[in-house]
Amino acid sequence: MSQATPLLQRRSTILAISAAIITAAGAYAGALLKTDVEQKTVAQTVREEGVAERIDRLKGYRGSLQLQRDKIAEKVRLLREEEKERGKTA
Repeated sequence: MSQATPLLQRRSTILAISAAIITAAGAYAGALLKTDVEQKTVAQTVREEGVAERIDRLKGYRGSLQLQRDKIAEKVRLLREEEKERGKTA
């Protein structure tokens, strides 16, 4: 009878871990499904948009890329200035 208690404890531990794994796998599969549906919706929207809408969307994308370029160029300029300053003091 004393051996039955550890066996029951192991069984409940295994069942609890199994339930947690199944729940995590279900959540992961659901997230993948949701992402896939969202990507298909965006792709369908892009396919159906008109020329003017596409041009507007691409102009917005271009603007964001130019902003990123300007930020990077500023960082490079600052780093070069710091490098010159270090060279003068060394």
